[in-house]
Amino acid sequence: NKEFDFKFGLDTMPSTPIEYNGNVIFGGKNGNVYMIDSKNKMQTLFYMGSARILSIAQLNDNSFVALNMDGKFVIFKIAQGS
Repeated sequence: NKEFDFKFGLDTMPSTPIEYNGNVIFGGKNGNVYMIDSKNKMQTLFYMGSARILSIAQLNDNSFVALNMDGKFVIFKIAQGS
C-alpha cells in the first residue's frame, strides 16, 4: 500500500478513483482531474473550473468522462502507453 499527501487539505467531495492500465485517475475539490502513473508520479490532466469533480467514468478503451458539480462534463482520452 502507498499513501499520498497531496496537500489538498480537507476534500469534502472526493470522487472515486478509477484504475486504467496501472494508472489511477481521480478528481479533486479544486476542479482538477489528476492521474498517478505506475511510477507514483502525479500529474494534472486538466482543469474543469472551480466546481468540485463529482465523478469520472471510463467510456471505452481509452475514453473517459468527467463531471463536475456545476453540471459540466468533459470527454477525454488517455494516450496509449500513458
